[in-house]
Amino acid sequence: MSNDRLQIHATRDFWYPGKEISLHAATFRPDGKLSARVSSIQLERIDEDSLIPVCENDAALRIDETAAQRLMDDLWNCGIRPTNVRHQSDALAATQAHLTDMRRIVFHTNQIPQP
Repeated sequence: MSNDRLQIHATRDFWYPGKEISLHAATFRPDGKLSARVSSIQLERIDEDSLIPVCENDAALRIDETAAQRLMDDLWNCGIRPTNVRHQSDALAATQAHLTDMRRIVFHTNQIPQP
């Protein structure tokens, strides 16, 4: 199982309250066949005052870049967008609306037929 790579897939579950997203984690052999799946995740209780150390060796799961890209693509297909992309698209929509208004003003003021 040492050559097996962990992959995480996301699916949108519209029939559950809150429109939750399900994550499915499994490892696959080099030939593409399923070798193991994650059946549960255990949370470890910590003291209230404890800080959670963040270092290389304490990750709950570790995936390679290809698996991370696939997970991002799955989440995108589920309708999840990065926050900064959402803000950029809002700004672009506002710019487009502004340009539409400016075109109306120019065409109306100068009595130019609109294309």
